[in-house]
Amino acid sequence: MLYTNEMFNILKTLRRRFKEENLGTLRLTDPDVLQNVVEFAKLSDVSTTKDMAHTLLKMTGTPVSRVELEGRDNHPAAHLPANFHGESIRGRIEASQEAHLKVLPGRATA
Repeated sequence: MLYTNEMFNILKTLRRRFKEENLGTLRLTDPDVLQNVVEFAKLSDVSTTKDMAHTLLKMTGTPVSRVELEGRDNHPAAHLPANFHGESIRGRIEASQEAHLKVLPGRATA
């Protein structure tokens, strides 16, 4: 892939940022440099770094959304168990009426 000057400057800045954040070394000559940008951006805690990575990936036509760069740990549902599929409020209310329970947020009382 041929990089424009702007893309090359972003790559150099990302290489410096990833090194400062101790995420790894981004080698500009590596054929998988864009995949490495995605992996390091997911590990980063700095939103500016993630934004720069997303801008670069958008310029190269790589189909990665900004939300995907948040990674699993930063995703709002990351604290949920892997087997959690959601539950409707109506289902909890109906179940509580059958068992004569009063459902309050975070607890159930008889």
